[in-house]
Amino acid sequence: MGLLTFTSSRKKAFYGLLILLFLVMFFIRFFPLRIYHWWDEAVYLQHAEIFFSGRLNYSELSFRPPLISLIFSVFYYVWHSAVTASIITSLFGAIAPVLAFFAGKKMYGTGTGIIAGFITGFSSFFIINSNFIMTDIPAMSLIGLSFLLLNYYEKKHFIFLSGISYSLAVLTKFTSALFILVVAVFFLTERLSLKKAYYFISGASIALIPYLIWAQISLGSFAYPFIVGSAMVSDKNENTMYYLTNFPLFLSYIAIIGLILWAAAYIFSYLSGRNEGKKDKILIVWIFLFLAYLTYVPHKELRYLFPIGLPLAILSARGYIIFSRLFNSRLRIIFGALLAGYFIIAGFLVFYNQVEGRGMIINESFDEVRAADYIKGMNYTGSIYSHHNWPVLAYYSGLEVKSIWPNDMQFYSHADDILKNSGIIIVTTEVPKQPNPEWLRNNSNFTFIRSFGNSHIFYYNNSIMEPY
Repeated sequence: MGLLTFTSSRKKAFYGLLILLFLVMFFIRFFPLRIYHWWDEAVYLQHAEIFFSGRLNYSELSFRPPLISLIFSVFYYVWHSAVTASIITSLFGAIAPVLAFFAGKKMYGTGTGIIAGFITGFSSFFIINSNFIMTDIPAMSLIGLSFLLLNYYEKKHFIFLSGISYSLAVLTKFTSALFILVVAVFFLTERLSLKKAYYFISGASIALIPYLIWAQISLGSFAYPFIVGSAMVSDKNENTMYYLTNFPLFLSYIAIIGLILWAAAYIFSYLSGRNEGKKDKILIVWIFLFLAYLTYVPHKELRYLFPIGLPLAILSARGYIIFSRLFNSRLRIIFGALLAGYFIIAGFLVFYNQVEGRGMIINESFDEVRAADYIKGMNYTGSIYSHHNWPVLAYYSGLEVKSIWPNDMQFYSHADDILKNSGIIIVTTEVPKQPNPEWLRNNSNFTFIRSFGNSHIFYYNNSIMEPY
């Protein structure tokens, strides 16, 4: 039973409202529009330039998924601008609540879908991260689309499209590959035939196999991007309980209350011996599978939880729907309206806090961007060495950038091997990395050019390196 029951005469108005909410959700994600972009964002923008114009000055395609940058490059033919990338990622962010609505509606009814849509549409962490040119939100939406299509397993072409969407999610963020286990649980729970599994696998193969062939030929192993990509986040930065202790920052307290209501109802149903919540089990496996993996991975960031954003929202919404059964129909509508009103107000408060004092367009630059622009103005055509934020330097300068590694005290004993050719070197005092500017200033191989905040530009003359 849902909070609302729609007659055919109301459907047109309802879907008109859905379109309006979609536009609102896109608006509060797209703005404030940021003109300059940081580390990972610059990587995906740089890869888009590789696909669009063949600019090969810097690449991480050997261990980064290619799809989001490929999408950017396609739309660059309409408008070659980083703003295009911001539009696309914001659209992905606005699509996620629509997918949550339709998935919740298909599984449990319209009321569950509506609340799930509001949770994903107006929760602060979802809004803020949809503003970044990153892969987390697009991958979440593609996983959500795969799951939604899977729920229409009666039609084989939907299962086929679900497989395609799954493969696109993997090529957007490699962690999405884990979702195949959720698909397996879905097939077992719904007792689907092997023939239908064939349709899913066929769809997934369309995008994945060409990429795996490329990796095998170009990198020597089809597994190389996945292995190296996971190694890039192998440093331990948080404790084991990080996701649990910071969970309220990912999902709002109101949504967590919904989860508690659902969990209480689920446990009561289980203890009562009722065979309810078969579909709940699929969502539970989905959540705990990704949560277990992410907890195991040493490097932890809250945005890594986005693959479980949709199942959490649906179960939270289900908790509120179960709770609303205690009321009569009129009170249910009032309760639902209050819940929706809360999320809308909370979402607009997030948007207000984002633009307050900064405006709708943020034109704040970074030290590395200013350094890159300065070097472009010098008409310099050589290489740049850097120990920090090298993707930003590569994207904004268009020049070949070589990362200094190692960038700790070992640098000084390997400097001759690291700095093989003359060129510009840019170092920062923002983080404690080597070489430091003081050593460069005191070494005759380096000539100081200019500083931009914490970024210091030197010219390196390749000769016998003086000892540290």
